Amino acid sequence: MKKIIASSVLSTAFLFPWVVNAEELSLKDNVEVRKGATVKYPVVSYLEKGTELKVIDEFKNANGETWLRIDLGEVKGWIPSSSTYKTNDSLIGTKANINTDNVNVRKGASTSYTSIDKLMSGTSVTVIDEFDNSLDETWYRIEFDGQKGWVLNELITIPTSTPTPDSNNKVAINTASVKKGATAAYDEVTTIKAGESVSVIDSFTNSQGELWYRVDLGAIKGWVNSSAFEEKETDLPPETKLMKVTVDSATIHKGATEAYDVVAKVEKSEELTVINSFKNASGDLWYRVDLGTVKGWIKSSAFETQTTPPPEKEDLPEYMYAKLNGIKVHSGATSSYKVVETLNTNQKVKILDSFTNSFNEKWIRVGVTETLSGWVLQDSLSETASINKKLYISVDVANLRNGPSLNSLVVTQTTKGTAVTALKQEKDSNGDIWYNIYYDGKYVWAHESVVSSTSITLNKTINLRTQSGVLRSGATYEYSIQRYLSYNDRVTLLSEFVNSANQKWIHVELQDGTKGWMPEYEVRTDYTTIYALQNTVMRKGASANYSISAKLQPNQSLLVLRELNGWANVELENGSRGWVLKNTTSSTSIQVLTQPTTSITGNDTYITWKKPTNFDLNYSSLASNKIRIFGGLTDLSLPSSNPKGISSIEPQALSNGDKAMIVTFAPGYTYTIRDYNDKLSIKILPKGLKGKKIIVDAGHGDGDNGATGVTGLREKVVNLYTAIYLKEELERAGATVILTRSDDTFLELSERTDIANNSDYDAFVSIHSDSFTSTSRGSTTYYNKSVNFNGPKSYLLGEAVQSNLVSQVGTANRGVHEQLFYVNRMNELPSVLVELAFLSNPSEEALLKTESFRRQAALGIRKGLEEYFNY
Repeated sequence: MKKIIASSVLSTAFLFPWVVNAEELSLKDNVEVRKGATVKYPVVSYLEKGTELKVIDEFKNANGETWLRIDLGEVKGWIPSSSTYKTNDSLIGTKANINTDNVNVRKGASTSYTSIDKLMSGTSVTVIDEFDNSLDETWYRIEFDGQKGWVLNELITIPTSTPTPDSNNKVAINTASVKKGATAAYDEVTTIKAGESVSVIDSFTNSQGELWYRVDLGAIKGWVNSSAFEEKETDLPPETKLMKVTVDSATIHKGATEAYDVVAKVEKSEELTVINSFKNASGDLWYRVDLGTVKGWIKSSAFETQTTPPPEKEDLPEYMYAKLNGIKVHSGATSSYKVVETLNTNQKVKILDSFTNSFNEKWIRVGVTETLSGWVLQDSLSETASINKKLYISVDVANLRNGPSLNSLVVTQTTKGTAVTALKQEKDSNGDIWYNIYYDGKYVWAHESVVSSTSITLNKTINLRTQSGVLRSGATYEYSIQRYLSYNDRVTLLSEFVNSANQKWIHVELQDGTKGWMPEYEVRTDYTTIYALQNTVMRKGASANYSISAKLQPNQSLLVLRELNGWANVELENGSRGWVLKNTTSSTSIQVLTQPTTSITGNDTYITWKKPTNFDLNYSSLASNKIRIFGGLTDLSLPSSNPKGISSIEPQALSNGDKAMIVTFAPGYTYTIRDYNDKLSIKILPKGLKGKKIIVDAGHGDGDNGATGVTGLREKVVNLYTAIYLKEELERAGATVILTRSDDTFLELSERTDIANNSDYDAFVSIHSDSFTSTSRGSTTYYNKSVNFNGPKSYLLGEAVQSNLVSQVGTANRGVHEQLFYVNRMNELPSVLVELAFLSNPSEEALLKTESFRRQAALGIRKGLEEYFNY
């Protein structure tokens, strides 16, 4: 009944410089596309489950999460890689066998559809379609005996006894397309080249009588027409068909590079029959030869009468520096290879090797860390650190050259106002300064006369980016105000003027033709934002002698207009302005816990912190009575006194500069912790079941029967009775219990978790019965920690429930496993999903029918909860 979902991981390509096609991916679920590679970035688009993606980049963020950059046409953005799965690894077009007796073939892709037939183990079927339903189950549409229907993916197996090619590995003689299925009508997923060795895992003769091989290329599987492996007439001239080895000895390989396995050795003067030739991605010429018992590839140098000395290796420094932010490190020496890392400006890397690929591009193999290396375009690196200077083109048209001289070739041109970054500077023979810049995908040189450090672009219309701009009649603050301007008002920049106070002012024209003057800082388009800390105040001037105009809230965003002597002139979101000390602000949005308060509701004691912004926290158990709360905290406040049940609350400085909080509970007390959008709450509880609040969820219900046993026992019935018995057990022990359903009704998964998430309860237990094969047996408990904030406590709950359940009912112990089941994943409480036993096993189905087994199961789960609340 349950399906384990594995996250797709992009495979790292082999570090040789030839092209590898990217994987095709689809979405497991609806997903938000963000502007950057963390959930802190704004959402730029939404995609629905099943959408096929075009992946153009990959990045591992500071949290260790892998994110993928995708191209949606008009929009590009980032999604977590865990939200995707491979679509190019399809079984469509494959012959398969039913692997279990009495398999129901259904009209649709879920167990709620009626059965149209039953198939026995070993029945041969053809997979013709594939679908992931709303329960995250994968179903295959199959064809058999002229009928078509749907079966769960776990109930079919690709047979190992199907006719297979004469070898597990074949070397392509001809370049060929790799298709999704075994006809030319299917989409192409990649290509294989002549000389490439591939692993053959299946074969199939289609309705057109064509023989196709299924090949495993590592990250990709697909189908190749057998003609790719059949000899064709060579285009070599007849006189080259017999060639004599001229070196002392040579090796023959499975493919046309030395990375392939050696299949034979030949000695000097041996005559070989040449049947084909191939120039690989490194530019080396190889010949395919026929030795009678074996065929393989030999390098052309084996037939050369004179050897040419290898080219001298380029003399490279031991270390080099990245010229720009975002330099991509690839797994091979072309931009087609997967991106394994990105470099920041001036990041120092170790030089390991160099290579010129078939496109005549020079690439450098670099060591980013002791364990990570890859390939970077040589032009992206410099022997010296970049000066990283921001400049702007100051003339109408600027010539950009391939060297620091007026005699150098003009490579391209750009126009006034273009922003560029200078990487280094040099003087020519006349003493003029030239700047090396990166522009339009090229590293070029600009003369000092065509650039300026001023960011103003004149004769250009812009949208204002401030709330409270002022247009004056002259170029000082003493002139009268002509107009108050707002965010997004359009102005045209006409000219610059530096007044007697050395202030730069800009003459502007409004859309209605009104002209006036504004300070330079009012017409910028590249403002930065800073954030207030807990004690930040805004003053009327850039000195502590000025009066306070506002006390700012922690994490309040401030638009920086200009800076003076350690002070920043800022604008608030409501348009008011003032000055703040820079060292009382943060350059990043802060994550703080403030205003700790203690409250008592009924018999429950809470300590709660406010979160000025919505950010995610984590916690870990340090001991049975101590936890660490962390997650990018920049600051936290401690209570003046600790509530009953807590021995101490202490701050902890982490090595990365973040803060954490250590909470130690008094002997005899435990806790329930909740992370809300606007607060963190800890409920302090005496140990034991008495007074605890527990939600018991009976899986399935009404039209959703769940699994069905071989005699027709329905899972929904077993789940409900066991849940009712568990409620009785817990209430006898003094606990308060809510049943998500107490009769044969149906609830959506989201309705079940809403009951938990909208409560102040302490635990959630979902009751289920398992189904797979007739020999599957035992009990299993599932939890989630990858999404569920209460993963640490969910694991402890799972351990306690599982051990007590199997001890009480005597079933095989299948253990405690992490899984992505919705009721655990989307639950904010410590939660587990219990599989009592297997309905598909006749012996265990007989147990599940009995009241005694259900009551014993309830007793075991109750004992597990009791153990959990006594940790």
